[in-house]
Amino acid sequence: VAPAGGPQQPELDDLLSGLRQAAAPPVAPPVVEAAAAGDQRIVTLERQLADAPTNPLLNNDLGVLYAQAGNLEKALAHHELACRFAPDNLLFLKNYAGICACREERIDKAIELLTGALVKYPQDTELLAALATICLQVGRPDEALIFLRRMLDFEPWNQEARDLVLQLQNAPADFFLTR
Repeated sequence: VAPAGGPQQPELDDLLSGLRQAAAPPVAPPVVEAAAAGDQRIVTLERQLADAPTNPLLNNDLGVLYAQAGNLEKALAHHELACRFAPDNLLFLKNYAGICACREERIDKAIELLTGALVKYPQDTELLAALATICLQVGRPDEALIFLRRMLDFEPWNQEARDLVLQLQNAPADFFLTR
């Protein structure tokens, strides 16, 4: 029987906190090359992440900073974690897909992420533009035109998309085959 003051068991919050810490992925030590490069922002965020490894915002921000620093492997890892910990955050997904699109072996993942998001957000012109860009990157201009025209359905004032559509329509058929 528990004493009148209540049970002698740890509080539920303490138990849950311990569980979260035990389930959290291992944290890498602060990045030496970031300090050597003088990017104090990365060092600061890495320290914060050591205390909150499942924080999607910290992971996303680190992904952006690592991408800006040219470390695509670390950027990819942090963007992937941000999406794992906040799967419904469209900005995190776009950032992750953008890094995947920079890596030839990850193009399929970028397409998977963007098309999955497009199902949920069919009028998002950034998703359409990203897919058009990837289509051009892999030499599929006809598919790029589909995404660009759809983009113009939602943003008829978008002159860049309009110019690109005209350029693609007027390109010789063998232009993309010679790349």
